[in-house]
Amino acid sequence: MKNQARNKDNMTRLFLFFFTISLMLFFCLDADLAVGQTVDKLLKQARLQIRQKKLTIPANDNALKTLKQVLEIEPDNGEVPKLFEKMKSMYIRWAEQAQAQGKPSMAKIYYKRLLKIDPEDADILNRLEMLQGVRDTQGLDTERVEQEPVDLDNEQPSAAKEDQPPKVDTTKMVLIPEGQFVMGSDDIHPPDRTPAHKVFLKAFYIDTYEVTNGEMVKFLNSNGNPEGKYVRIGPESFIYKDGDKYFVKENKENYPANFVSWFGAKAYCEWAGKKLPTEAQWEKAARGTDGRRYPWGSERPSPRFLNFISFAHWKSVLKPVGSYEAGKSPYGLYDMAGNVWEWCSDWYSPRYYNDSPHDNPAGPEKGQHKVLRGGLFGQNPLYLETSYRNHNRPDLQGPYTGFRCVYEEVEKEDPESLVGYQ
Repeated sequence: MKNQARNKDNMTRLFLFFFTISLMLFFCLDADLAVGQTVDKLLKQARLQIRQKKLTIPANDNALKTLKQVLEIEPDNGEVPKLFEKMKSMYIRWAEQAQAQGKPSMAKIYYKRLLKIDPEDADILNRLEMLQGVRDTQGLDTERVEQEPVDLDNEQPSAAKEDQPPKVDTTKMVLIPEGQFVMGSDDIHPPDRTPAHKVFLKAFYIDTYEVTNGEMVKFLNSNGNPEGKYVRIGPESFIYKDGDKYFVKENKENYPANFVSWFGAKAYCEWAGKKLPTEAQWEKAARGTDGRRYPWGSERPSPRFLNFISFAHWKSVLKPVGSYEAGKSPYGLYDMAGNVWEWCSDWYSPRYYNDSPHDNPAGPEKGQHKVLRGGLFGQNPLYLETSYRNHNRPDLQGPYTGFRCVYEEVEKEDPESLVGYQ
Protein backbone atom coordinates (compact mmCIF):
# COMPACT_ATOMS: atom_id res chain seq x y z
CA MET A 1 0.00 0.00 0.00
CA LYS A 2 2.86 2.32 0.88
CA ASN A 3 4.49 1.61 -2.49
CA GLN A 4 1.25 2.36 -4.34
CA ALA A 5 0.86 5.64 -2.44
CA ARG A 6 4.50 6.52 -3.19
CA ASN A 7 4.04 5.75 -6.90
CA LYS A 8 0.88 7.81 -7.02
CA ASP A 9 2.66 10.69 -5.33
CA ASN A 10 5.52 10.46 -7.84
CA MET A 11 3.08 10.42 -10.76
CA THR A 12 1.36 13.51 -9.36
CA ARG A 13 4.67 15.34 -9.06
CA LEU A 14 5.66 14.30 -12.59
CA PHE A 15 2.34 15.51 -13.96
CA LEU A 16 2.68 18.84 -12.18
CA PHE A 17 6.24 19.22 -13.52
CA PHE A 18 5.24 18.66 -17.14
CA PHE A 19 2.14 20.81 -16.71
CA THR A 20 4.26 23.66 -15.37
CA ILE A 21 6.77 23.33 -18.22
CA SER A 22 3.94 23.26 -20.79
CA LEU A 23 2.35 26.31 -19.24
CA MET A 24 5.65 28.20 -19.34
CA LEU A 25 6.20 27.27 -22.99
CA PHE A 26 2.67 28.38 -23.82
CA PHE A 27 3.16 31.77 -22.26
CA CYS A 28 6.57 32.16 -23.93
CA LEU A 29 5.12 31.32 -27.34
CA ASP A 30 2.17 33.60 -26.69
CA ALA A 31 4.55 36.41 -25.70
CA ASP A 32 6.66 35.84 -28.83
CA LEU A 33 3.53 35.96 -30.97
CA ALA A 34 2.44 39.20 -29.32
CA VAL A 35 5.90 40.71 -29.89
CA GLY A 36 5.83 39.62 -33.54
CA GLN A 37 2.42 41.16 -34.06
CA THR A 38 3.58 44.40 -32.43
CA VAL A 39 6.66 44.58 -34.68
CA ASP A 40 4.58 43.88 -37.80
CA LYS A 41 2.12 46.59 -36.79
CA LEU A 42 4.91 49.13 -36.21
CA LEU A 43 6.59 48.29 -39.54
CA LYS A 44 3.29 48.71 -41.34
CA GLN A 45 2.85 52.08 -39.63
CA ALA A 46 6.39 53.14 -40.62
CA ARG A 47 5.82 52.21 -44.26
CA LEU A 48 2.62 54.28 -44.25
CA GLN A 49 4.43 57.24 -42.69
CA ILE A 50 7.08 57.03 -45.41
CA ARG A 51 4.38 57.01 -48.11
CA GLN A 52 2.89 60.07 -46.42
CA LYS A 53 6.38 61.64 -46.35
CA LYS A 54 6.44 61.85 -42.55
CA LEU A 55 10.08 60.90 -42.15
CA THR A 56 11.42 62.77 -39.12
CA ILE A 57 8.60 65.28 -38.58
CA PRO A 58 6.05 65.99 -37.15
CA ALA A 59 7.46 65.08 -33.77
CA ASN A 60 4.71 62.69 -32.71
CA ASP A 61 4.01 61.02 -36.05
CA ASN A 62 7.10 60.12 -38.05
CA ALA A 63 8.78 57.01 -39.43
CA LEU A 64 12.05 57.56 -37.51
CA LYS A 65 10.27 57.42 -34.16
CA THR A 66 8.30 54.33 -35.18
CA LEU A 67 11.37 52.46 -36.43
CA LYS A 68 13.24 53.23 -33.20
CA GLN A 69 10.36 51.54 -31.38
CA VAL A 70 10.87 48.49 -33.59
CA LEU A 71 14.58 48.38 -32.71
CA GLU A 72 13.79 48.59 -28.99
CA ILE A 73 11.72 45.42 -29.34
CA GLU A 74 13.77 43.63 -31.98
CA PRO A 75 17.30 45.13 -32.31
CA ASP A 76 18.26 42.85 -35.21
CA ASN A 77 15.16 43.44 -37.33
CA GLY A 78 16.24 43.16 -40.97
CA GLU A 79 13.68 45.54 -42.52
CA VAL A 80 14.58 48.62 -40.46
CA PRO A 81 17.93 49.29 -42.26
CA LYS A 82 16.13 49.02 -45.61
CA LEU A 83 13.52 51.58 -44.57
CA PHE A 84 16.22 53.87 -43.19
CA GLU A 85 18.02 53.59 -46.55
CA LYS A 86 14.80 54.48 -48.38
CA MET A 87 14.35 57.55 -46.16
CA LYS A 88 17.95 58.56 -46.81
CA SER A 89 17.55 58.29 -50.58
CA MET A 90 14.40 60.45 -50.41
CA TYR A 91 16.11 63.16 -48.35
CA ILE A 92 19.16 63.21 -50.62
CA ARG A 93 16.99 63.45 -53.73
CA TRP A 94 14.96 66.32 -52.29
CA ALA A 95 18.12 68.11 -51.14
CA GLU A 96 19.77 67.77 -54.55
CA GLN A 97 16.67 69.13 -56.25
CA ALA A 98 16.63 72.05 -53.83
CA GLN A 99 20.25 72.79 -54.72
CA ALA A 100 19.46 72.59 -58.43
CA GLN A 101 16.69 75.15 -57.86
CA GLY A 102 19.07 77.55 -56.14
CA LYS A 103 17.83 76.84 -52.59
CA PRO A 104 20.79 75.57 -50.56
CA SER A 105 19.10 76.59 -47.28
CA MET A 106 16.33 74.12 -48.01
CA ALA A 107 18.90 71.47 -48.89
CA LYS A 108 20.60 72.07 -45.52
CA ILE A 109 17.29 71.45 -43.73
CA TYR A 110 16.88 68.10 -45.48
CA TYR A 111 20.45 67.07 -44.68
CA LYS A 112 20.07 68.08 -41.01
CA ARG A 113 16.89 66.05 -40.75
CA LEU A 114 18.72 63.14 -42.33
CA LEU A 115 21.38 63.35 -39.59
CA LYS A 116 18.66 62.46 -37.08
CA ILE A 117 18.82 58.97 -38.57
CA ASP A 118 22.62 58.71 -38.45
CA PRO A 119 24.38 61.70 -36.79
CA GLU A 120 27.78 60.38 -37.92
CA ASP A 121 26.98 59.88 -41.61
CA ALA A 122 30.22 61.12 -43.21
CA ASP A 123 28.62 61.64 -46.63
CA ILE A 124 25.89 63.90 -45.25
CA LEU A 125 28.30 65.81 -43.01
CA ASN A 126 30.49 66.43 -46.06
CA ARG A 127 27.48 67.62 -48.09
CA LEU A 128 26.54 70.07 -45.34
CA GLU A 129 30.09 71.39 -45.13
CA MET A 130 30.10 72.04 -48.88
CA LEU A 131 26.90 74.11 -48.53
CA GLN A 132 28.34 76.42 -45.87
CA GLY A 133 28.34 79.99 -47.12
CA VAL A 134 26.31 79.19 -50.24
CA ARG A 135 23.44 81.67 -50.60
CA ASP A 136 19.98 81.11 -52.00
CA THR A 137 19.25 82.52 -55.44
CA GLN A 138 15.47 82.11 -55.35
CA GLY A 139 14.56 84.51 -52.55
CA LEU A 140 13.76 81.67 -50.14
CA ASP A 141 12.55 82.64 -46.67
CA THR A 142 15.05 80.67 -44.59
CA GLU A 143 13.23 81.27 -41.31
CA ARG A 144 10.03 79.82 -42.76
CA VAL A 145 11.92 76.74 -43.92
CA GLU A 146 13.32 76.25 -40.41
CA GLN A 147 9.84 76.42 -38.93
CA GLU A 148 7.79 74.26 -41.24
CA PRO A 149 8.13 71.90 -44.19
CA VAL A 150 8.21 73.42 -47.64
CA ASP A 151 6.82 71.55 -50.65
CA LEU A 152 9.27 71.91 -53.53
CA ASP A 153 6.39 71.54 -55.98
CA ASN A 154 4.96 74.84 -54.71
CA GLU A 155 8.19 76.77 -55.18
CA GLN A 156 9.15 78.47 -58.42
CA PRO A 157 11.73 76.23 -60.11
CA SER A 158 14.89 77.74 -61.48
CA ALA A 159 15.37 75.13 -64.20
CA ALA A 160 13.92 75.69 -67.63
CA LYS A 161 10.44 74.31 -68.14
CA GLU A 162 11.59 71.89 -70.81
CA ASP A 163 14.07 70.38 -68.34
CA GLN A 164 11.46 69.52 -65.70
CA PRO A 165 10.51 65.89 -65.06
CA PRO A 166 7.90 64.67 -67.55
CA LYS A 167 4.57 63.57 -66.18
CA VAL A 168 4.07 59.84 -66.46
CA ASP A 169 2.27 59.26 -69.75
CA THR A 170 1.02 55.69 -69.87
CA THR A 171 -0.07 56.16 -73.50
CA LYS A 172 3.65 55.85 -74.32
CA MET A 173 3.87 52.67 -72.31
CA VAL A 174 2.36 49.19 -72.54
CA LEU A 175 0.30 47.58 -69.80
CA ILE A 176 1.54 44.12 -68.87
CA PRO A 177 -1.44 42.45 -67.16
CA GLU A 178 -1.31 40.70 -63.83
CA GLY A 179 -0.70 37.00 -64.02
CA GLN A 180 1.71 34.10 -64.23
CA PHE A 181 4.33 33.26 -66.83
CA VAL A 182 7.24 30.88 -67.24
CA MET A 183 10.59 32.50 -66.49
CA GLY A 184 13.98 31.06 -67.37
CA SER A 185 14.80 27.99 -69.44
CA ASP A 186 15.71 24.35 -68.94
CA ASP A 187 18.47 24.63 -71.55
CA ILE A 188 21.61 23.81 -69.61
CA HIS A 189 23.68 26.52 -71.32
CA PRO A 190 24.14 28.85 -69.63
CA PRO A 191 23.11 27.27 -66.31
CA ASP A 192 22.22 30.56 -64.57
CA ARG A 193 18.88 30.68 -66.41
CA THR A 194 17.76 27.29 -65.12
CA PRO A 195 15.40 25.96 -64.06
CA ALA A 196 12.37 27.21 -65.96
CA HIS A 197 9.87 28.19 -63.27
CA LYS A 198 6.51 29.86 -62.89
CA VAL A 199 6.40 33.45 -61.65
CA PHE A 200 3.42 35.63 -60.75
CA LEU A 201 3.64 39.39 -61.37
CA LYS A 202 1.21 42.13 -60.52
CA ALA A 203 0.24 44.43 -63.39
CA PHE A 204 2.70 47.13 -64.51
CA TYR A 205 3.39 49.50 -67.39
CA ILE A 206 6.66 49.42 -69.30
CA ASP A 207 8.08 51.88 -71.85
CA THR A 208 7.27 50.95 -75.44
CA TYR A 209 10.75 52.09 -76.49
CA GLU A 210 14.19 52.32 -74.93
CA VAL A 211 14.94 55.72 -73.37
CA THR A 212 16.37 57.97 -76.08
CA ASN A 213 19.20 60.50 -76.21
CA GLY A 214 16.65 63.30 -76.43
CA GLU A 215 14.98 62.16 -73.23
CA MET A 216 18.28 61.62 -71.45
CA VAL A 217 19.47 65.15 -72.26
CA LYS A 218 16.41 66.62 -70.52
CA PHE A 219 17.30 64.61 -67.44
CA LEU A 220 20.94 65.70 -67.51
CA ASN A 221 20.02 69.37 -67.89
CA SER A 222 17.72 69.05 -64.89
CA ASN A 223 19.94 66.91 -62.65
CA GLY A 224 23.48 67.25 -63.93
CA ASN A 225 25.93 64.39 -64.35
CA PRO A 226 27.93 64.37 -61.09
CA GLU A 227 31.50 63.32 -61.82
CA GLY A 228 30.22 61.61 -64.96
CA LYS A 229 28.48 58.99 -62.81
CA TYR A 230 25.29 58.78 -64.89
CA VAL A 231 26.43 59.00 -68.52
CA ARG A 232 29.87 58.91 -70.07
CA ILE A 233 30.30 61.96 -72.26
CA GLY A 234 33.10 61.80 -74.80
CA PRO A 235 34.02 62.16 -78.47
CA GLU A 236 32.20 58.94 -79.38
CA SER A 237 28.92 59.58 -77.58
CA PHE A 238 25.88 61.12 -79.22
CA ILE A 239 25.41 63.43 -76.21
CA TYR A 240 27.81 66.33 -75.67
CA LYS A 241 28.15 69.23 -73.26
CA ASP A 242 28.54 72.88 -74.25
CA GLY A 243 29.02 75.17 -71.27
CA ASP A 244 26.53 74.13 -68.61
CA LYS A 245 24.06 72.50 -71.02
CA TYR A 246 23.82 69.09 -72.62
CA PHE A 247 22.85 68.55 -76.25
CA VAL A 248 22.33 65.69 -78.71
CA LYS A 249 24.27 65.48 -81.94
CA GLU A 250 22.24 66.19 -85.06
CA ASN A 251 19.66 63.53 -86.01
CA LYS A 252 20.54 61.33 -83.01
CA GLU A 253 17.72 62.40 -80.67
CA ASN A 254 15.68 59.26 -81.31
CA TYR A 255 18.54 56.80 -80.91
CA PRO A 256 18.70 54.81 -77.65
CA ALA A 257 20.69 56.50 -74.90
CA ASN A 258 23.92 54.57 -74.35
CA PHE A 259 27.07 54.88 -72.25
CA VAL A 260 24.58 54.90 -69.34
CA SER A 261 25.55 53.34 -66.01
CA TRP A 262 23.04 51.48 -63.84
CA PHE A 263 23.15 54.49 -61.51
CA GLY A 264 22.22 56.80 -64.38
CA ALA A 265 19.40 54.53 -65.51
CA LYS A 266 17.98 54.31 -61.99
CA ALA A 267 18.26 58.07 -61.44
CA TYR A 268 16.51 58.81 -64.74
CA CYS A 269 13.61 56.46 -63.98
CA GLU A 270 13.10 57.98 -60.53
CA TRP A 271 13.25 61.52 -61.96
CA ALA A 272 10.55 60.50 -64.45
CA GLY A 273 8.34 59.06 -61.68
CA LYS A 274 9.06 55.48 -62.71
CA LYS A 275 11.42 52.62 -61.82
CA LEU A 276 13.86 50.30 -63.50
CA PRO A 277 12.14 47.00 -64.35
CA THR A 278 12.89 43.96 -62.28
CA GLU A 279 14.44 41.11 -64.21
CA ALA A 280 11.13 39.24 -64.02
CA GLN A 281 9.15 42.23 -65.31
CA TRP A 282 11.55 42.64 -68.19
CA GLU A 283 11.38 38.97 -69.18
CA LYS A 284 7.59 38.77 -69.08
CA ALA A 285 7.33 41.92 -71.20
CA ALA A 286 9.78 40.39 -73.72
CA ARG A 287 8.40 36.86 -74.03
CA GLY A 288 4.76 36.98 -72.91
CA THR A 289 3.02 33.96 -71.44
CA ASP A 290 3.71 31.46 -74.24
CA GLY A 291 7.39 30.98 -73.34
CA ARG A 292 8.74 32.23 -76.66
CA ARG A 293 12.45 32.01 -77.32
CA TYR A 294 12.77 35.46 -78.89
CA PRO A 295 10.44 38.45 -78.53
CA TRP A 296 8.97 37.83 -82.00
CA GLY A 297 8.69 34.03 -81.68
CA SER A 298 10.92 31.08 -82.54
CA GLU A 299 12.41 32.14 -85.89
CA ARG A 300 16.16 32.70 -85.71
CA PRO A 301 17.43 36.30 -85.41
CA SER A 302 17.82 38.20 -88.68
CA PRO A 303 17.92 41.87 -89.76
CA ARG A 304 14.18 41.61 -90.35
CA PHE A 305 13.52 41.40 -86.62
CA LEU A 306 16.25 43.39 -84.91
CA ASN A 307 19.42 45.40 -85.12
CA PHE A 308 21.84 42.50 -85.28
CA ILE A 309 25.11 42.74 -87.22
CA SER A 310 27.92 40.83 -85.56
CA PHE A 311 31.17 42.59 -84.65
CA ALA A 312 30.37 45.87 -86.43
CA HIS A 313 31.22 49.21 -84.79
CA TRP A 314 28.28 50.50 -82.77
CA LYS A 315 28.08 53.88 -84.50
CA SER A 316 27.54 52.27 -87.86
CA VAL A 317 24.82 49.86 -86.77
CA LEU A 318 22.89 51.47 -83.89
CA LYS A 319 19.34 52.28 -85.02
CA PRO A 320 16.60 54.68 -83.85
CA VAL A 321 14.21 53.12 -81.37
CA GLY A 322 11.19 51.39 -82.90
CA SER A 323 12.88 50.59 -86.21
CA TYR A 324 11.87 46.91 -86.32
CA GLU A 325 8.13 46.38 -86.54
CA ALA A 326 8.47 42.64 -87.11
CA GLY A 327 10.59 42.23 -83.99
CA LYS A 328 8.03 43.45 -81.46
CA SER A 329 7.35 41.43 -78.33
CA PRO A 330 3.89 39.84 -77.83
CA TYR A 331 2.85 43.00 -75.96
CA GLY A 332 4.02 45.34 -78.74
CA LEU A 333 7.36 46.44 -77.26
CA TYR A 334 10.19 47.40 -79.59
CA ASP A 335 13.88 46.47 -79.36
CA MET A 336 13.57 43.90 -76.58
CA ALA A 337 16.42 42.21 -78.43
CA GLY A 338 19.25 44.00 -80.20
CA ASN A 339 20.25 47.67 -80.24
CA VAL A 340 21.54 48.00 -76.63
CA TRP A 341 21.55 45.93 -73.47
CA GLU A 342 18.99 47.15 -70.93
CA TRP A 343 19.66 47.57 -67.22
CA CYS A 344 17.32 45.91 -64.70
CA SER A 345 16.97 46.79 -61.03
CA ASP A 346 18.13 43.38 -59.71
CA TRP A 347 21.44 42.35 -58.29
CA TYR A 348 22.73 39.32 -60.16
CA SER A 349 23.19 35.85 -58.72
CA PRO A 350 23.81 32.78 -60.91
CA ARG A 351 21.81 30.61 -58.50
CA TYR A 352 18.90 32.94 -57.85
CA TYR A 353 16.38 30.86 -59.79
CA ASN A 354 16.93 27.89 -57.47
CA ASP A 355 15.03 29.51 -54.62
CA SER A 356 13.56 32.78 -55.96
CA PRO A 357 10.04 33.64 -54.74
CA HIS A 358 7.02 32.84 -56.88
CA ASP A 359 5.37 36.25 -56.45
CA ASN A 360 7.01 39.42 -57.80
CA PRO A 361 10.70 38.40 -57.43
CA ALA A 362 13.01 41.38 -57.13
CA GLY A 363 16.42 39.71 -57.12
CA PRO A 364 18.95 39.11 -54.33
CA GLU A 365 19.36 41.65 -51.55
CA LYS A 366 22.99 42.31 -52.45
CA GLY A 367 25.63 41.53 -55.03
CA GLN A 368 28.46 42.95 -57.10
CA HIS A 369 26.86 43.04 -60.55
CA LYS A 370 23.53 44.27 -61.87
CA VAL A 371 21.44 42.41 -64.43
CA LEU A 372 21.44 43.38 -68.13
CA ARG A 373 18.88 41.99 -70.58
CA GLY A 374 18.02 42.00 -74.28
CA GLY A 375 21.27 41.48 -76.14
CA LEU A 376 22.74 44.19 -78.33
CA PHE A 377 23.51 45.14 -81.91
CA GLY A 378 26.29 42.63 -82.54
CA GLN A 379 26.52 39.44 -80.56
CA ASN A 380 26.02 35.70 -80.40
CA PRO A 381 22.33 34.88 -81.12
CA LEU A 382 22.20 33.13 -77.74
CA TYR A 383 22.37 36.54 -76.07
CA LEU A 384 19.16 37.60 -77.81
CA GLU A 385 17.00 34.90 -76.24
CA THR A 386 14.36 36.21 -73.84
CA SER A 387 15.67 34.04 -71.00
CA TYR A 388 19.35 34.98 -71.39
CA ARG A 389 20.87 36.77 -68.39
CA ASN A 390 23.80 39.14 -68.69
CA HIS A 391 25.35 41.13 -65.84
CA ASN A 392 28.06 43.68 -65.13
CA ARG A 393 29.26 46.24 -62.61
CA PRO A 394 26.66 48.97 -62.02
CA ASP A 395 29.22 51.66 -62.89
CA LEU A 396 29.77 50.21 -66.38
CA GLN A 397 29.24 52.81 -69.10
CA GLY A 398 29.56 51.17 -72.47
CA PRO A 399 28.29 51.99 -75.97
CA TYR A 400 25.93 49.04 -75.52
CA THR A 401 24.30 49.87 -72.14
CA GLY A 402 20.85 51.50 -72.20
CA PHE A 403 17.51 50.98 -70.47
CA ARG A 404 13.74 51.50 -70.32
CA CYS A 405 11.45 52.20 -67.34
CA VAL A 406 8.38 50.69 -65.71
CA TYR A 407 5.50 52.31 -63.87
CA GLU A 408 3.48 50.46 -61.27
CA GLU A 409 0.15 52.26 -61.16
CA VAL A 410 -0.92 50.65 -57.90
CA GLU A 411 2.16 52.17 -56.26
CA LYS A 412 2.00 55.59 -57.87
CA GLU A 413 2.29 57.22 -54.43
CA ASP A 414 5.46 55.31 -53.63
CA PRO A 415 7.83 57.88 -52.04
CA GLU A 416 10.68 56.53 -54.16
CA SER A 417 9.12 58.22 -57.16
CA LEU A 418 7.72 61.39 -55.60
CA VAL A 419 9.34 64.70 -54.61
CA GLY A 420 8.40 65.45 -51.02
CA TYR A 421 8.73 68.10 -48.40
CA GLN A 422 9.91 66.52 -45.16
